[in-house]
Order: sequence, then structure tokens, then C-alpha cells
Amino acid sequence: VRYASVVATVIAVIVALLTANSMRLLDRNLLQRENERIAELRLLINAAVARHLAENELQHIRAELRSIRAGGGFLYFVLLDSDQRVLLLDGWPPDTPLPPRVERIDAIPGEDSVIDTFVTLTHAGRVHGYIMFGLPADKLRAAHLQMLWQSFVIGLIAIAVAAFATWLVSGLVTRELRALHRAATAVGRGEIQTRLPVRRFDE
Repeated sequence: VRYASVVATVIAVIVALLTANSMRLLDRNLLQRENERIAELRLLINAAVARHLAENELQHIRAELRSIRAGGGFLYFVLLDSDQRVLLLDGWPPDTPLPPRVERIDAIPGEDSVIDTFVTLTHAGRVHGYIMFGLPADKLRAAHLQMLWQSFVIGLIAIAVAAFATWLVSGLVTRELRALHRAATAVGRGEIQTRLPVRRFDE
């Protein structure tokens, strides 16, 4: 029993470490895909806005940003000029300080958080301004929690199967050893006719 407990504990630790490492790799892949999606959004926003900003067509830009935000997926837009002065707001309260912005996501966002990022608006090789925009982090967090739960369940199943296999093998081994011990004890008492049943032909 002690042997089985030790082996089961070692297996449980190994499975837990493998599960944690698997979760870390899955999170890395999830963040990489999200950063690639943000990079694609930056290209689309730049293509839709940069030329109009170079021509100072702010009303056209306002209509364009409202149309994009109405399609879903964006929480707000803030247009800045090349000196980072605010030109227009869409979805962001006027009297609220702008949030710190990130270029890449390095960790799974917390609950009820927003991904605040930006795109540099370039046209004809010149930087004409920037657009800050916010993306909801709920889908990213939901995917993370789903993968965490799946890894946890798979780890539990692996531990249960390994523990059962260890218990089964340990029971078979200890049963043979107990039978051998009883036979040796009987022989020691002078019962030389004691025999052990042969169940297998590999020993």
C-alpha cells in the first residue's frame, strides 16, 4: 500500500507539472493569435483612415470610425495628431484621461478588463497621427478559462487512470509476495510439502 501511495503521488506530481506546462504553452499560443489579430486590425484602420487624415478630412474620419465601431468589436476610438493632441473621440468620455496603451499583449487580461492599444497612421511614408482603440477582453479570457478547465479535467483523468493502474499492479505483486511469505513460513515450521500454485509461466 505504501509503495502504491508513493508511486501514485509521484505520478500525480508529474501529471500536474505537465498540465501546468501545457497550459503555459496554450496561453502563449492564445496570446500570439490575439496579437496577430490586433496587427490585422491596425492595417485595416490605417487603410481606412490615414489618407483622410493626411487631407484633414475629420468629418469623413468620424463617420468612418463610427461605422467601424457600429460593426462591433471596438469599444472606442481616439484620434490623435502627429503631436498626440486629441482631434476627435468616438465612444470615449471627453473628460476622462486616456488609458495607458500597449503595443502587444503579454498576459491574459483580468476580469472586466479592456485591451487598450493603438495604431500609427502612415500615408505616403509619413506619420500623420495615431488612433487609440479599445477591444473587449472577454472572449480572450473565456478561451483561457475554457482551456484551463479542459487541461484540469484531462489532468484529473490521467491521475485517476495512473492511480488505478498502480493500485492494480501493486495488488498483483503484493499478492504473490504474501503467498510466497506464507509458503516460506510454512516450510520453516517443517511443512515441507507446501507448494505454491503456478499461475504464470514467466517465473
